[in-house]
Amino acid sequence: FLFFYASAAEMKVRDGEGDVVTVHVADGSPPKQLIMLATTVKFLFFYDHTTQRIDIHPIESVMMLSATSPDPSKDPLQDSSQDSSQDKAAKKPQPEEATLEAAP
Repeated sequence: FLFFYASAAEMKVRDGEGDVVTVHVADGSPPKQLIMLATTVKFLFFYDHTTQRIDIHPIESVMMLSATSPDPSKDPLQDSSQDSSQDKAAKKPQPEEATLEAAP
């Protein structure tokens, strides 16, 4: 079961679905929209769908993360091809926005 769940989750992330956050890095580069994969005490792990690569940033290098809350009514592993675009628009709630900023 775990293998199939992990495979389905990987396919969704590679298709650009997941917890999208806007990442502001301390090096002055423009903010990027990335999919957050995981965190540890010292690192943040992201997937960049446009370049199809994983970015790992030390927590100290990230100045701010902005995210919208996920739709709680949608199962993250549900086959999105089964819903019509009208169904998706009708089900989509207005997202709430959350922002984390680094301490000065």
